[in-house]
Amino acid sequence: MLDHYSQYEPAAASPVANSKQIASSPLLSKRNAVYVFFWIGVGLLLSLAALQSYVRHGGKQLWEPFLWEMSSVFAIALLMPLVYRWINFADAADWSKLKIGAIHIAVACGFSIAHVSLMFAIRFFVYFLMDAQYHPGRWWSVLSYEAPKDFVTYSLLAGICYGMVLMQREQRRKIDLSQIEAELSQARLARLQDQLQPHFLFNTLNLVSSLMSEDVARADQVLERLGDLLRSTLALSNQTQHTLREELHILEPYLDIMAARFGERVQVQIDCDDAARGCLIPCLLLLPLIENAVHHGVEKTSLPANIKVSGETVEGELRLGISADVGDLERDTRDGGIGLANTRARLNQMYANRASMTLTSLKPLGVEVLIKLPASKAW
Repeated sequence: MLDHYSQYEPAAASPVANSKQIASSPLLSKRNAVYVFFWIGVGLLLSLAALQSYVRHGGKQLWEPFLWEMSSVFAIALLMPLVYRWINFADAADWSKLKIGAIHIAVACGFSIAHVSLMFAIRFFVYFLMDAQYHPGRWWSVLSYEAPKDFVTYSLLAGICYGMVLMQREQRRKIDLSQIEAELSQARLARLQDQLQPHFLFNTLNLVSSLMSEDVARADQVLERLGDLLRSTLALSNQTQHTLREELHILEPYLDIMAARFGERVQVQIDCDDAARGCLIPCLLLLPLIENAVHHGVEKTSLPANIKVSGETVEGELRLGISADVGDLERDTRDGGIGLANTRARLNQMYANRASMTLTSLKPLGVEVLIKLPASKAW
């Protein structure tokens, strides 16, 4: 029969308290301090409850209920990370349910033995330091008293740990899925960008071919600037974004090619403020739009043509405009050829509903393309 232990020993740390601790467990390294302070708080609360019972039964050593409860709580706190590791291992193992159940029973027995051993080792050590006597009873009586509580506690902890394992597995799955989606998005952008580069090449080679029969010197000049344009565009093979300033720099050889072809009939004005020039945009965003203005506007008339490129930032938004005072839209909803279609697709891929591109007819003639996207800076 238990003597002093049976009179004053309250129940072991509550499984509910244990389940709360798992949620902020030491398994997450940054929360170790929270883990420790949580268990100290649980131990103090249980100790204060035990103290009341201890005093009612005539106890004189007020530190004893604190030792009993804190030793039990401390032992469980040490064992809980091991329970989690075991559950994590069992979840990954390819075992039958029967085998896992049998091992759970064995682990629960080990949990109880370890809990009782740690708890009483701490108690005996403190009683020795305090030069006091401690007689908890015979070991089989102690185990029969603690084992049922420990089995319930282990079952609850195992269930909570398994829930944590499932939650972390879901988090890893979401991270892996987001990485796959990001890689797929990059691949789509690269495909769209790769479609643009040969598109420019073919159109410019057609220009050179037409000039060869008219003016060999001008054709040679165009080929030289074409080389500059190709070097600039090929250098972007591993990039999806650069600044508007860099984009305008790439435009220079293309505008020189247009000047060699059309002479003074085509005038290009660039009006972009410094804030806009420092913003990030998709690579080769403006080039297909200007080429589109030339192809659908300038080439279809002998009238003088003015092309304007504008850029400004307004309330965290970058607004880019490309307008030509020649040509017209066939219909307002026209998506355009590869240049406009790819531009729409790239904007949607990179910014979703945070970016837009609209085409507007100008009066009496002309077309304006307005692009709005987030004004993000290159650091």
